[in-house]
Amino acid sequence: LVSLPILLLLFDVWPLRRADSWRRLVLEKTPLLALSAASCVATSLAQSHGGVMRTLTQYPFDARVENAAVSYVLYLWKAIWPSDLSVFYPYPYDGVPPPEFASAVLTLAVVTAVCVRSRVRAPYLLVGWLWYLVTLVPVIGLVQVGSQAMADRYTYIPLIGPFAMLAFGLPERPPRMVSAAAAVAVAVLGLAVFRQAGYWRDSVALFTRSVAVT
Repeated sequence: LVSLPILLLLFDVWPLRRADSWRRLVLEKTPLLALSAASCVATSLAQSHGGVMRTLTQYPFDARVENAAVSYVLYLWKAIWPSDLSVFYPYPYDGVPPPEFASAVLTLAVVTAVCVRSRVRAPYLLVGWLWYLVTLVPVIGLVQVGSQAMADRYTYIPLIGPFAMLAFGLPERPPRMVSAAAAVAVAVLGLAVFRQAGYWRDSVALFTRSVAVT
């Protein structure tokens, strides 16, 4: 939520359409930006004293960038199809395979390009996509805390962006097609959720599943 001031600037672009004077818009967000900065500093100090903040020696910056790019794409994929979910995802200490990193960067670049090109006709696409990218920055691993590569809980707020892209884009499609797709999605994802919840019946089942998928 430290990214809230930036999200409010996105709202000024769409749907409020107030982007006539960026100077004024930034100035009115200054108190919130100051609070966010103070929160970041306080959190960093607390994590450092707690011994969970990782150094660049332990986790080189290039490795963090590679893991971040792949995590951005994996979060989206797991939102579309929630499979192989784990309570803990180990960090890729051996590095991310180059083809995997390249495909992740290409995917992010293509989606970004499409959203930018559609900014006039469908501004909700760019705003929703930027919401996703921006809100994940504090927890994407560029500042590494702990030893996880990613965590599903980090996406509760970021995924509002892609879901907004979907929700505002659906009215452009035929109602019957949307209704049919929604019914299928609810049924299929309902079964997936029921199965996933079963792994949480006890600690042995939960971590056995985690080992199996990671």
